[in-house]
Amino acid sequence: MLPYRLDFAFAFCSVLTLLAQPHAVLYCTMYMQVELDETTPCTSSASVPKKADVAKLISKGEATIVQKSGKSEIWNLFGKVSRGDEVIKDFVACKSCKKVYAFKPSDGTQSLRKHSCDTGPSGPAAKKARLQEPTSFNWSAAGFSKAKIATVPQETKTELNKKTVLMCALDFRPLSVAAGDGFQIVAQKLVDIGAKFGNVDVKTLFNDRTTYSRSVLPEMAMTVRKSISEELVAQFSSMPSCLSPACFVCDHWTDNYRSIEFTSIGVSFVNKEFVLQSYDLCVSEYDGTTKHAVNIKEDLMRKLESYVSRDLLQKNDGKFVFVSDSDAKLVAALKDDFDRQSCIVHDLSLCVKAALKSNECNDIGVLIKDSKTLVRYFKKTGLNHKLSTTLKQDVSTRFNTICTMLESIDKVYDEVTVLLTRNDALAYITNIKRKMLKSVCHELKRFEEATKALASEKDETLHLVVPVLTELKAKLMKQAAKYAEKGEAEVCKLCSDLAESLDDKCLSKLTWYHFAAVILYPAFREHPCMSGSLEDEIDRVRLDLHGVLRDMADTVAFPLRNTRQKPKSVLKESDSESEDGDEVGGLRLTVDAYAVDDAEDELDTFGRMSFECEDVTPLRFWKDHAPRLPKLSTIARSVLAIPASQNKTERSFSAASHVLTDLRTMLDPEHVDELLLIRSHHKTKSE
Repeated sequence: MLPYRLDFAFAFCSVLTLLAQPHAVLYCTMYMQVELDETTPCTSSASVPKKADVAKLISKGEATIVQKSGKSEIWNLFGKVSRGDEVIKDFVACKSCKKVYAFKPSDGTQSLRKHSCDTGPSGPAAKKARLQEPTSFNWSAAGFSKAKIATVPQETKTELNKKTVLMCALDFRPLSVAAGDGFQIVAQKLVDIGAKFGNVDVKTLFNDRTTYSRSVLPEMAMTVRKSISEELVAQFSSMPSCLSPACFVCDHWTDNYRSIEFTSIGVSFVNKEFVLQSYDLCVSEYDGTTKHAVNIKEDLMRKLESYVSRDLLQKNDGKFVFVSDSDAKLVAALKDDFDRQSCIVHDLSLCVKAALKSNECNDIGVLIKDSKTLVRYFKKTGLNHKLSTTLKQDVSTRFNTICTMLESIDKVYDEVTVLLTRNDALAYITNIKRKMLKSVCHELKRFEEATKALASEKDETLHLVVPVLTELKAKLMKQAAKYAEKGEAEVCKLCSDLAESLDDKCLSKLTWYHFAAVILYPAFREHPCMSGSLEDEIDRVRLDLHGVLRDMADTVAFPLRNTRQKPKSVLKESDSESEDGDEVGGLRLTVDAYAVDDAEDELDTFGRMSFECEDVTPLRFWKDHAPRLPKLSTIARSVLAIPASQNKTERSFSAASHVLTDLRTMLDPEHVDELLLIRSHHKTKSE
């Protein structure tokens, strides 16, 4: 209820309005304001909440901290204080430690920025991390306007996309061309040119194709070769002559159109920063007159001379490492002057082929034969497109495609059965028993997983070879026993044949480098591969490593011994932490790991280290321990640079098949090499 004088005011206002007095409303409003001021009780200063009261409300849970809107980053740390639906004015609080600050918009945020607490993003550690983050230059503060990315109207985008489709139609290009890295690089450059120079006739920007082939392309390829050459020369000079400073991979391939034979060479090495570098060196025409071992070797040396002088290649006290497949002529060419390592991925494929060949006459052989027939039938009749997941065909030139084919059938087995029933063609699936299909897929899948683990280019893989092969063989033998108990004789025989092939095609080809890589990775010390049938071989390699360290006595500079330097601690000291060890690179080492006796070498010191290893790669481990074990870390750089497979050359040939298409059959082999070299180098540097 309003006071009676306010009721009178409303009545007075109505009367004046009726009398059409010009200032009636103004007079009434002034009168009401006076009455409201007189009737509203004054709030005393004692009733204004204090900072301590607000803090108590928060601690009791009677008030909460809610997000405060604002452009400043400080409001990511602080918020308004709310009690129910009401916001307590003139106070804010830290979201992490709940500390309350008196704050008015006119005060500014300077006092809040001085806040620091042990928890939350306003703490010292978080502030230090933010300070260490690279920040872009503040152009606005320097008086420049920040460049903004323009928003293009939808109509313009639609027109551009229509032009893209027109380009694909006119130039016989796939519709995916607009998503290609190369197209987007050119398109962005054209946009930049237009923004800088205005309306430009695009025809005046591009050269004739002869200019590209005679000038631009060779110059770009030469620049790439020079860059790689400088890195290789620096790598060779940083390694002792008794160690291989880099590993080369090589292979041969013949194109489908002119039957020109190409030689592909790649290189990988670990630089002084313990970063694995991998480059394609060439996919160029084979220079030899015949495929004789002597000619193959000379062809390889001539191609390598584009990057490193022959004197530098031949002055090494040890041998360079080459990885290749089991081609007899290539093996003969590399046998005497190089340490050749067999491509483990290629050998795994040979294992599967040999085991499946020995099972051609039993039910598994019939299953695989009928599976191939089934896939061909579905592709020929168009039924493949009616499946939720299409059937995949076996490709003899690719690894593990039989497993891929069988898996594709197993995924849609019921759908295949329904479609065959409708077409009165159940005979195609009669011999493909579901239970056996699943079992064969399960065992072949192990080889696919092993292949993926060992085929990486970006990470070191040699240390994985021995553990992967020994685990694979142990699982196959265990599965063979299980299938025998279940009465599945055919699958039992398949597992036994796969294990036998693994011994013959893979384990028998392991070399000194494979065992050295396992020894140099501390996480595998307790792995089963370090004992059992391979234990004697591993002990022999350990003795060889002692000899290599003696040969390196005067070739690698290393710090004085018997000096223990505690690693810089990232976290604050704590009474609850043990003081008998330090953490380096994710490994927890005991104090004894730093004590070195003059009678022992670095391998003995390394062997006495105790550790807990979690997610530490071999190169990361040796980068962290290089100051302590400089010679052994140098050996690790040489050994871990060796890839387990030659997949780099396989991928180069795959790329070459996209360059040499039926529309470019007359492309000069030299231009093929240059195009692939530029492509590979750009992708390597942009990753």
